[in-house]
Amino acid sequence: MTGNITKDPLYKRWQAMKNRCKNENLSAYKNYGGRGISVCDEWTINFHGYKKFVLSLPNAMEDGYTLDRIDNDGNYEPNNMRWATIVEQQANRRNSYHNRWSIDELSDMGEYIARFKPTFRAMYKLFKTGDNGINFILNTTDNKRGLVNG
Repeated sequence: MTGNITKDPLYKRWQAMKNRCKNENLSAYKNYGGRGISVCDEWTINFHGYKKFVLSLPNAMEDGYTLDRIDNDGNYEPNNMRWATIVEQQANRRNSYHNRWSIDELSDMGEYIARFKPTFRAMYKLFKTGDNGINFILNTTDNKRGLVNG
């Protein structure tokens, strides 16, 4: 039976999750266990409990979805897990500038970006400075500096 379990894709994820949090010799440890992130007690010792839970979540094992912690600073535990798209996961990173804005502001930004096609330089400046106003992109001075295409 052990041979069958080790071939399960969730078993590999389960092992990797535990190793990131417990194995100080892994390079990834500094981003997980080294930051105090841990695996809940039940999942640490019970693969079948872990598997049953993650398969009960929406979008489980669907193409384009992988497991993600909702709170990037939180532990691997039932109230902090979801199946997310790569876009959702990228937005949930510690170094994501996305976390500076509300969903409504991001929606408005998306509309402005589609309409005014700001350059990469403009978007980089917007995200890097933390300016939460889309007026940066539309500012006449910035338009004269070539920060908006077209």
